Amino acid sequence: MPLPKKIPTCKTDSLRAGTCASGRLCWAATNREPQRLWFCALKPHHPARLTVLASAIAQGCLALCKRLALRPMKKVLLILLALVVLFIGALVAIPFLFKDKLVDYARTAANEHLDAKVDFGDFSLSLIRSFPHFSFRIHDVTVDNKEPFEGVRLAEVGTLEFTLNLLPLLNGRVVINEFGLSNTRVDVRVLEDGSANYNITKSDDEADVDEVVSEEESDFKLELKRYFLHNFSLLYDDAPLLTRLEMEGLNHEGSGDFSQNVFTLSTHSTIDMLNVDYDGIRYLRKARVKANADIDMDFNSYTYTLRDNEIFLNELELGVDGWVAMPEDPIDMDLTWYAKKTDFRHFLSLVPAEFASDLTGVDVTGNFGLNGFVRGTYSETNYPGFSLDMQVSNGRFKYPDLPSSADNIAIQCNIDHPGGDLDNMVVNLSKFHVDLANNPLDFTLLLKHPMSDPDLNARLKAALDLSKLGEVVPMEDELKGSFDADITAKGRYSAIEEERYEDFEAAGHLNLRNFEYHSTDGYDMLIHEAAFSFNPRYAEMSAFNMEMTGMDLQAEGRLENYIAYVLKDSTLVGQLNMRSKKIDVSAFLGDDETEAAAEEAEAEAYSAIEVPGNIRFTMNAAIDELLYDGISMTNVSGGIDVADQQVKLRNLVMDVLDGKVTMNGAYNAQNPSKPKVDFSYDIRNMDIRQTADNFVTVERFAPLAKKATGKFSSKMSFTSYLDHELNPDLESVYGKGSVETKSVFIEGFEPLNELARVLKIERLATQNIQDVRFTFEILNGRAYIQPFDVKIDQINTNIAGSTGLDQTLDYAMRMTIPTKMLQGGALDMVQGLIGQAGALLGQEVSIGDKIDVDIAVGGTVEKPTFRPSFGGMKGGKSPADMVKDKIKEEMDKAREEVVGRAVEEARAQAERILSEAQKQADAIRREAKTAADRVRSEGRAAAKKLEDEAGNPIAKAAARAAGEKLIREADQRADQVEREANTRAQGIVDGARKQGDKLIDDAKATVE
Repeated sequence: MPLPKKIPTCKTDSLRAGTCASGRLCWAATNREPQRLWFCALKPHHPARLTVLASAIAQGCLALCKRLALRPMKKVLLILLALVVLFIGALVAIPFLFKDKLVDYARTAANEHLDAKVDFGDFSLSLIRSFPHFSFRIHDVTVDNKEPFEGVRLAEVGTLEFTLNLLPLLNGRVVINEFGLSNTRVDVRVLEDGSANYNITKSDDEADVDEVVSEEESDFKLELKRYFLHNFSLLYDDAPLLTRLEMEGLNHEGSGDFSQNVFTLSTHSTIDMLNVDYDGIRYLRKARVKANADIDMDFNSYTYTLRDNEIFLNELELGVDGWVAMPEDPIDMDLTWYAKKTDFRHFLSLVPAEFASDLTGVDVTGNFGLNGFVRGTYSETNYPGFSLDMQVSNGRFKYPDLPSSADNIAIQCNIDHPGGDLDNMVVNLSKFHVDLANNPLDFTLLLKHPMSDPDLNARLKAALDLSKLGEVVPMEDELKGSFDADITAKGRYSAIEEERYEDFEAAGHLNLRNFEYHSTDGYDMLIHEAAFSFNPRYAEMSAFNMEMTGMDLQAEGRLENYIAYVLKDSTLVGQLNMRSKKIDVSAFLGDDETEAAAEEAEAEAYSAIEVPGNIRFTMNAAIDELLYDGISMTNVSGGIDVADQQVKLRNLVMDVLDGKVTMNGAYNAQNPSKPKVDFSYDIRNMDIRQTADNFVTVERFAPLAKKATGKFSSKMSFTSYLDHELNPDLESVYGKGSVETKSVFIEGFEPLNELARVLKIERLATQNIQDVRFTFEILNGRAYIQPFDVKIDQINTNIAGSTGLDQTLDYAMRMTIPTKMLQGGALDMVQGLIGQAGALLGQEVSIGDKIDVDIAVGGTVEKPTFRPSFGGMKGGKSPADMVKDKIKEEMDKAREEVVGRAVEEARAQAERILSEAQKQADAIRREAKTAADRVRSEGRAAAKKLEDEAGNPIAKAAARAAGEKLIREADQRADQVEREANTRAQGIVDGARKQGDKLIDDAKATVE
């Protein structure tokens, strides 16, 4: 880099750094000789900044050499030393010159393209760490989505690291050579409606982009040579796909020249823990993964070919060969996989530790084989062909410290799909056998046409002495009893759907006798008998008799439509009658489980307990004693109904807290992220103090109850949304009802204490109040009391007002006080107030036998305030009258808000119901079309077969006529299938629309 002949100098003789108008480097001149170099208010983005800096340092070094008049060799050495100093200084200084540009680039890119809240921590930049490239790090990156995922963090990145090419950066371009994430947690959620929290990119019309620029025009380019993920954790929860994946401790690295169109990508991966769940079944539990693979990347044809690779799932080593091509839709592929080793031990290592602990020292023998392929084209309408074959033969394992073994383990499983429609898939588990301490277990399954009309042939047969299981595998808990099952199911789903039960074979039994479970945690269970029988219509539980820690239970019932439920997620219909002498719910759950459940619920803050929409269940219960959270309920009887994603209580009657309660209501989970309750109750003679001690809503809305002794009766209906711990969201509670009591003793209630002090009548602080009845309404977090009359001591009193969740008071009282009660200070106070009133009225006012006092009550329960005045004596309204007016205005406004919120939520719920119904209707029509097309195809195939088999022209003509008839009949049957499906689909949509209209009408009548 040539040095400038002359660098502009300051016009000052001072050695202090001056400020040049140009903002460039300058010299401080003394006696016309450059002696010291100063920075004169450098402009942050001056184009010549770097060049001038380097030139100035070099010129300063040369000038210093000249001044010292050094010999040539010393000059050379010092020049080299100066260049080294210059180089090191540049390594340190240059990153700071570009830091602002890169930080601004990151923030701008995030804000322009992401519809989410993105926060950064510190930034660091280094040229030394990755010379000759920049290393740019962003620390503590967080990404949060908006509703309905608020509270669920999408991503949390400890360090986001880029390595940048230096030379393009000098020209204002950003070229990334390396990219990596360290200490990262990603939480991906997909809700039932398909909304996903990873959809955070702005649409084209939202993004602040004036035009689309080509790669050549862009100031950003990706030329990766390496990327990595260190300590990466992922939770993927997909409700529509019924899939949940948990991954901890992923470390992955990939290296290759992404600037080339053809190159080899080398990857190395390890996963410390992997869980995979599908449809409620965990297929991998705490698996360890290791994978190394070389992939030939061809960006010309967008073809990716696997070369040398190895994949380990625990001890199971797999190989994968083949290629994937995705130039555009559709995607073509030809992949094969296989187990590289045939030892049964490697397959057994996949069994979760909960069922088969550490295999170290376990004697494992047997042969294992696994292979398969995926071959063909994948698109929205087509699936590639695939196959999976797994075999286990002569399998055996025995733990060294246990007396028995698992023998004769044999598995023969094949899943085959020729390509095209998934309905062509065939699942054939032709053999599954194991002898557990000479107790045999066998299962077979053949499934065809799984998507359109599942054709099932399955059998389960087992005869197990459960006490022998502990002799085969290590178990902390103890099991005893006998398990005997022999169940068969054979036929098509359509036979069940069309109620042609004679065309479907389902038979067998499942019996559990003298079953004992003894847990190390102290929980014991004894099932004397559980007997189930099966037929095509229903599964019947003819007997169930159980004893458990804190409870006993006897029951019988049946499950209808269970085959259609298993095969096609159709509605499961159940009835159950149960009886119990005692159920202790707290003992059943246990403190640890209760706390764990609360912590889990807090982590799942955007969702509560979901109620399946395809279950219709009715239970009738009779329980002599039910214990929960310290509350004893006796003579409990009533019904529980489950339907339409709701759980309803039906005429639930119980004796509790010295009274009797009748309840009806519903828990509505149609919107799982915002569940709702709608309950009504009728309470007779319940203890006031115990009620306040056990129910938070009573304590918050009626704090007087904590200081009262007596019994009360009440009727109430209320609705409320629930929080993630299933407690009422008190701000959303709307309720109305009445309370009455014959006699209540009140002592220590601060508002009464303060009233006694204000009126100077000490006896008011402690009261025994008789025959009280009032109505109330709960709106927007306040309990509004309608005006009611009560006698406090000898004082007739009218009270109206409200109490808030924050314990604030807003009441108006009119007290008619007998004059004889006014003694001493109380009489002096009243006479003073009477005198003031007379002065205002311009006339003499005398005290009669009674005096009306209006009192406005404010403040809080702990610190109440009272403002007394004399009713009707002033020209304007008393404070109490103004409080009444204020309360009426608040209630009218609150009612409007409650109705508005209810209608808004009802409309949203109606839209969700209609959308779900439309999905069901579309699915019914699709399935009907598939079935109809199959009927038409079979008719045409039969017609063609007739004609092909005809031997002469006359026979062919007859066959052709017969074939045409077959085709017409097939078309008629197919049309009928589609018409019936369309009628059923339209009925579902119409029913959903009516349900939505009813929700809206009910919401409008919320406060009526």
